[in-house]
Amino acid sequence: MMYEKPANQNNAVFSAASNSLVSVRWQTAQTPLSKRDHFYLQVTDIDPAPLNIRFDEEEKQLLVPMFTNDVHGPVDLMLIGQDGRPSQLAQNGVGYSKISGMGEGKIFCVDYASGHTLWRATGRTVVVCWKPEWLRTITGTFPAHPDNCIALDSNTCTQTDFADTWSIRSFPDSITNAMMTSLPFYMSTPAKNFLGLGVEGTAKILSLPPVSKAPVFLPDELDDIELSKSQETWLKELANTGDAKTAASLALSIGKRLLPQVPVKLSLSELRGLVEGSINQPVIHPKTLDNIWTELKRQLDLRRDTALMPVTMPKMVSTSHQLEICPSGLPTIIDYDSHGVTVVCAPTGSGKTQMIGRPLADWAAANGFSFLAICHRISLTTELAKRLALNNYIDQEPTHPDRGLAICLPSITNPKFESLVRRNQVLFIDEISQVLRFLTSDDCCRTSSATNEQVFERLKSLVANAHSVVVADASIDARTITFLETCRPGERFRIIDVPKPEDAGIQGVYYLGAKAQEHIAQQGLAELDSGGKIWIAAEAKKSVEVLEQIFVERGYRTLAIHSGNKGGKRQSRLLANADAESLYYDVVIASPVISSGISIQHESVPDNQRFTLGLYVGGGYTHTPVDAFQQLRRVRYLTEFVLGLRQLGKRGTEIFDCSSQIQAVRSATRLERRNQEITSFDHFVADIQAEEARMKKDFAAGLLWQLDAAGWRLAASSDHSQGSATNGQAQAKAAARAKDRYIQAMISAPVLNDSEAIELKRLRNRTEAQNVMLEAHTLRTNLGLGNVPITRELVEFWDHGRGIKKLDLFDALRGIVPKYTRRRGSAINEEYPVARAKALRWLFADINFLQPYRDETAYIVADRIHEQSDLLRFLGIASTSKKPTGQPTRLMNKVLKNIGLTVKETQKCRVNCGDEISIGQISKGNPIKRFYAVTPDSYKKLQLLADQRNRGRETVTLGEAWASEQAPDLLQLH
Repeated sequence: MMYEKPANQNNAVFSAASNSLVSVRWQTAQTPLSKRDHFYLQVTDIDPAPLNIRFDEEEKQLLVPMFTNDVHGPVDLMLIGQDGRPSQLAQNGVGYSKISGMGEGKIFCVDYASGHTLWRATGRTVVVCWKPEWLRTITGTFPAHPDNCIALDSNTCTQTDFADTWSIRSFPDSITNAMMTSLPFYMSTPAKNFLGLGVEGTAKILSLPPVSKAPVFLPDELDDIELSKSQETWLKELANTGDAKTAASLALSIGKRLLPQVPVKLSLSELRGLVEGSINQPVIHPKTLDNIWTELKRQLDLRRDTALMPVTMPKMVSTSHQLEICPSGLPTIIDYDSHGVTVVCAPTGSGKTQMIGRPLADWAAANGFSFLAICHRISLTTELAKRLALNNYIDQEPTHPDRGLAICLPSITNPKFESLVRRNQVLFIDEISQVLRFLTSDDCCRTSSATNEQVFERLKSLVANAHSVVVADASIDARTITFLETCRPGERFRIIDVPKPEDAGIQGVYYLGAKAQEHIAQQGLAELDSGGKIWIAAEAKKSVEVLEQIFVERGYRTLAIHSGNKGGKRQSRLLANADAESLYYDVVIASPVISSGISIQHESVPDNQRFTLGLYVGGGYTHTPVDAFQQLRRVRYLTEFVLGLRQLGKRGTEIFDCSSQIQAVRSATRLERRNQEITSFDHFVADIQAEEARMKKDFAAGLLWQLDAAGWRLAASSDHSQGSATNGQAQAKAAARAKDRYIQAMISAPVLNDSEAIELKRLRNRTEAQNVMLEAHTLRTNLGLGNVPITRELVEFWDHGRGIKKLDLFDALRGIVPKYTRRRGSAINEEYPVARAKALRWLFADINFLQPYRDETAYIVADRIHEQSDLLRFLGIASTSKKPTGQPTRLMNKVLKNIGLTVKETQKCRVNCGDEISIGQISKGNPIKRFYAVTPDSYKKLQLLADQRNRGRETVTLGEAWASEQAPDLLQLH
């Protein structure tokens, strides 16, 4: 390649118009140069010998002359520091630098290092415009030439912190400015620059048609490509695609598929780099790529907004109510005598109960008003009564005769407290959002005299009729405001909002993966071995038991508390006085039985006795991010946390809304031939259930977003290992021991009669042994065992009560339903055995799954599932998206597994070789067809267990007349 050196290049004389500073800097700078003179030259592999540049030894800057076409000679200098960042010395307006080459056509770019690569790759003159916004001005000053073009580096995305995980930060938009010039433009491979491509890669790019000729697509104009196999396969296919629309469609489809990994596993910027970095041929117009990522960012923002809804005050409250924002903290309220509703929203640990609830209780007592404080858990009433100096509804005798009552939500319907509840004048509801969510629990939020719907109606009545209502929570959401407005229509509420801090001073490190529990154990042991003390919150009782085994075996003073042992002596003491009792332990491991209400301050405790690290392990299997956040903040002063997140999200699970849930309830009632009204309570419950399903599906991201919004500083764990084999074995052994201990306890539990079980069930605080005895009795009753010994196999099938659901489905599959079902009140909580039986008979009509079947059969079942997906999900038969699946056999097998049946591959054959050909006879060259069938043993086992169970209860077998009428019923529901 020939290089035409400008005359007097190294002795250029600056024009009179030039700044004297520019002239002095240039004339005193070093020339000639070598690569070793400047770090920028070394990392960019630029040989400065043929270039018109100099070096300022004192400032350690490269000097590149800048020109304009109306002034002879350089007018300014672009200074390049060691880090490669350019800065204009005299700020003398728009200017360019030039690397002269052969030919009259010029290549315009905005980066000096990439310009040098373009010059080496083509031999043509390269004009470095430095700034994208200068492109239009500078290209217009040069004579038009058919070979003139623009070559731009693709936008480079950068990640700075956790907040950037849902946004894209890129350099100024070079593309927009390039398109305004009307010149053809080329671009480097997405997510790379010409310097990175090198001379050969750059020459290849410029030998192709300019990317400006590629069509521009909007996301809704692209195809939705089904991605199968592995991520590596998708990206390889994208790399080898030369068609603009196909490549863009693949980029969008891959982006959508991987978007659930943001922000937990990677940032949106990193996702863009991954996808665009796989495009070897720049066939996609950059505007198309921008359109794709704008759409994905929109979807991500929607996910984030959805995740934050339960912890976000609705914007409309400022116009409908009196909103008081108190950034300095909770105010002192002295005007409680005013009639109305006060809503207090303040971060966890800000003193809502002591600063708002206690003065309210004192004021009510001083003025002779009856006072009621409501919370959602029995275990919280003791703490609430203590803080507000109230009587605890659990106590037999009043501790404070002249003061009000702290009561658990369901008990507001208890006849024992009827008179007090009816005449209540001042009402305080602590953690109002959790109280409202607790109303959906049909099993727990009820009393012997009232269903959860009746509790709901009583709560509405209390709120509507009280003289003064004060509700408090760390987050007030739209549901809470709507509930209060429904109870007291037309009222203007006083809403006190203490904003969450931008920086809460808390740092969290999160780890994602199946080994999350193992990771938490490792981090906990490391902290303990260094002299610290740890508090662990766990989503699952099983996790609590396994972690307890590990720390006890290492000799640490450990207390585990979960639903099965909360009535034990040590656990009861902790629940009654957590601040003092927790000091006796090196490790406290708590399930959601401690999700709120407990506040550990340790204000006057020496540092060596305080907890030093908080840990969490969970995955959204049974709890939402809101529940996890509550668990995390029990020890108020902790500032260091490690989070072990078991899963990214639940793929293939149904995301349903309130309306689809209500429609499923209507369908079920029609199949049962019931004339049951759908009430406002059904809609209330359906809305909460839909929200919780969304939160659980996107648990990991939702939790991190909520923590970030609360001012936590978050970072991904730098430990990407899966843990040592020794640690993995220790976890497995601990889990096996915990399971074996439970099974042996169930087997050896004494046989109770019904009256003994009833007495045991009435106990508020049962020990772990008592809970096992009660569970063993429940197993015996539900499986119809009588006094027959419990076996290990029966305990494993029982699976903490989950086995009964399988027997219900199996019986429904056979057309067997209970003669009588317990009426639970609201339609959404009712049992629908006949509807379940009809749905299963319809789903498997004309299909014998005991005989080998393959995809052709499974497609029929899959189509039926999609046709009635909402109903089948509500009845507990199938949980899947409404979108057709490419794996129907897996979907059908999952339904059979839900029933309790075992499905195995029975045989294989090659296509077009005949179904009867065995594996040993098949010929190569044709794809394999796999056959599946339910194993006879699993069917027989369920049959024996179901028949044994049914001997102890009254059932009805639905006959042929019913069978012939059920298909039209389901068809009408569609």
